[in-house]
Amino acid sequence: MNKEEILKDLNHALTTEYQAVIQYLTHATIAKGLDADVVITTLKHIAEEEMKHAEILRERIFWLGGTPTMDVDERTLVKDLKKMIQVNAKAEEDAIEMYKKILKKLNHIDDIKIYEAIEEILEDEIEHWEEFKRLEE
Repeated sequence: MNKEEILKDLNHALTTEYQAVIQYLTHATIAKGLDADVVITTLKHIAEEEMKHAEILRERIFWLGGTPTMDVDERTLVKDLKKMIQVNAKAEEDAIEMYKKILKKLNHIDDIKIYEAIEEILEDEIEHWEEFKRLEE
């Protein structure tokens, strides 16, 4: 994979991290219902981690000589608590697949820092998905 492809993939990942922060914090603000407190706490916690992912991606993109995007991927606004959890679990599932694909492409790259950064983000995304799945129960 050439540098331009890597930058394109990393910038796309960055748009999804921005999307997650906006979506999770908005959902945390509007969540209502019996279990809303637990959902709100989880959403805020995960949003903080997504902000850290965005920072890591911006740094790696800049380090590679690219310009970090300020674009945001499409957000989904839902007001029903159960649907909110499902939508956000799906967003994490999509992120997991995206980061797995990026890792496969990076496997032959000499920059171990990018590989390790994506690997770390992927581990977090799996944890986030598991947290949302627990909330669904």
